[in-house]
Amino acid sequence: MITTQRSCSILLGLMIFGSAAAAQQAGSPVVTPAADAITTASGLIADGNYRDAEHILRDFIDNQRRHGEFNVSAYRQLANSQYARNGLIEAARTLTDLASEAGRAHDIEIEIRARADASLLWAEAGQRSRAMVQLERVNFLLRRAEVTAQTRQYALARSGNP
Repeated sequence: MITTQRSCSILLGLMIFGSAAAAQQAGSPVVTPAADAITTASGLIADGNYRDAEHILRDFIDNQRRHGEFNVSAYRQLANSQYARNGLIEAARTLTDLASEAGRAHDIEIEIRARADASLLWAEAGQRSRAMVQLERVNFLLRRAEVTAQTRQYALARSGNP
């Protein structure tokens, strides 16, 4: 069973630290366009300025897409912001878009995780058919041998089958 509490706790745990944080821990202060956009958006979100943060993240995501790239952290942060301001359908759509980008890039791990999370949000929004579409794709992808145990567990926990 998909619950609002599970969706909320999942979204709160969605934040993935960008490469700038890892670089700073390694001792080299690297600032990339991704780190800059994500850091700026983080500050805006912390201040409750969701719309401006989302605008920055969408611009960054669109620019990445034009160059055939995608940044998981940017998509996740955008979904978090949308969810925080009760934009449930927008957040579900953002995670569905992330899953599609990951699929095009043949990144099965990211695709599974994004689709599993999107399915929860679609269900919470009352869009059961859209949730089922995501879960069907997750189940299909889970049959592949190269899926890690962690991703399998992640997906199964979100589908109500821990």
